[in-house]
Amino acid sequence: MDPMTPQQAEREANRAQASRDELVERITRAIRKDGTVEPLKGLSLNRASAPKEPLHSVYDPVFCVIAQGSKEIFLSNERYVYDASHYLLVTTELPLVGHVLEASPERPYLSLRLELESYPDERLIWTLPPGLPNSAGTLTLHLAGNLRHYVGALLGGTGYVRNRDEEFAARDLTRAALLDHISEAEKAVQSALSDLTEAQLSLAFPEPIRDHHLETGDLLIQLAVHLAYHLGQVSYHRRLVTGNAQGVGALSAAELLTARGNPG
Repeated sequence: MDPMTPQQAEREANRAQASRDELVERITRAIRKDGTVEPLKGLSLNRASAPKEPLHSVYDPVFCVIAQGSKEIFLSNERYVYDASHYLLVTTELPLVGHVLEASPERPYLSLRLELESYPDERLIWTLPPGLPNSAGTLTLHLAGNLRHYVGALLGGTGYVRNRDEEFAARDLTRAALLDHISEAEKAVQSALSDLTEAQLSLAFPEPIRDHHLETGDLLIQLAVHLAYHLGQVSYHRRLVTGNAQGVGALSAAELLTARGNPG
């Protein structure tokens, strides 16, 4: 076969990039949030919004294509990286360690999402060991309801009506349902905060908190602390019920911004 000319090579590269862009668009339409769907038997689509901790598993014979991002696989001491330009082909059952290397983070809601996705059995999300007041499932519903009420409804005018008692009474929702609650809270917060001005941060928040009237900026800081507090409880719960003491790499202090903006 004759070598391609530079012009032919450029056209081929552009064609390949256009195909990858189309694949990204199609997968995005098919799977709107983090997780895995199986639109056809034997075909799985996976979406992740941030790098994750290495996951130990046994791979069946499989052909893997990445449309966007990259992933590394370890077989014993051998390391393989595949991305949008490289595929993975496994022809027999193999014990592998997989690790998503490149993905776009959404914080802090993705942090909670990562914790929930790190339970190997979704039933463990609702396990309540002696001495713990709430399961991870209950904390998830509480955090989502809290943000949808205080930020989404009171600041963003979404019309969401909170049922706080139900947040603590509900049981055994699926992992997918809990992730949907997180996604709804995320959308409500992003919408409300995108329209919030600096001047509004100094105004009184529309609703008192335990008879205390706070400025809106101070209330948002309180909500962030409340989220971090319960997120720590979710992390502790996961480690306790799964026996896995490793973190999920969900929140790095170096990547955080202050509530008033990035100081540096």
